[in-house]
Amino acid sequence: MARKPMTAEAFMTELARDAQYLERIEKEDQRLAQEEARLSQDERPIVADLVALGLHVASIWDLVNSESDYSLAVPSLLRHLNFPYVKKNKEGIIRSLAAPFARGVAGRQLIRLFRAERDDDLRWVMGNTLSVVADAGDVEDIISLLEDRRYGFSRSELPFGVTRILKEDSIPYLIRLLENDDLLVSAIACLGKLKAQTSADKISEFVEHPESEVRKTAKKALKYLGI
Repeated sequence: MARKPMTAEAFMTELARDAQYLERIEKEDQRLAQEEARLSQDERPIVADLVALGLHVASIWDLVNSESDYSLAVPSLLRHLNFPYVKKNKEGIIRSLAAPFARGVAGRQLIRLFRAERDDDLRWVMGNTLSVVADAGDVEDIISLLEDRRYGFSRSELPFGVTRILKEDSIPYLIRLLENDDLLVSAIACLGKLKAQTSADKISEFVEHPESEVRKTAKKALKYLGI
């Protein structure tokens, strides 16, 4: 079917819409560029320190998920955690510490900062990093954080740290965590990875849970258990 010719009025309307769309795109590009410049300016002190240590980075985020060994930078990263960086850059510092070579070094400070932090998102990131770097000497403090319901969902990665450190000895505690809604999914996942047969009946109770993530995690854990 041939397309009807566009009237002059319709053409002008479409042109105006295109102009408005292009203007919005341009403004968004400008905003993103300004935000990138702001973040780059804010992180200059830590980037300068990292470069001085011999690391080839233009941003703290270059270290996040890096497979290189930058263990020599851990003391500097911990020191900069005390500086008032903007949220995005502070998150980058915390995430860059989530590496095995920071284990036994970063835990104490991150636990202290976890308790002092007021931003739930940053506290969750700290919990995620603690699940990687906490060691046996941090277990009591990690459990103390898990027991404090004021921290809500920001504790949700901490069970993985307890599981990594205590292994099978963590099973009775993880079963207890099944009673905590904030930690339910994590506890089920940990019990599944440990193939904790003693938790099978408890986990089975959650395969019909109203929340899809809980159901999915419970079914996956039961597969690990051979059920």
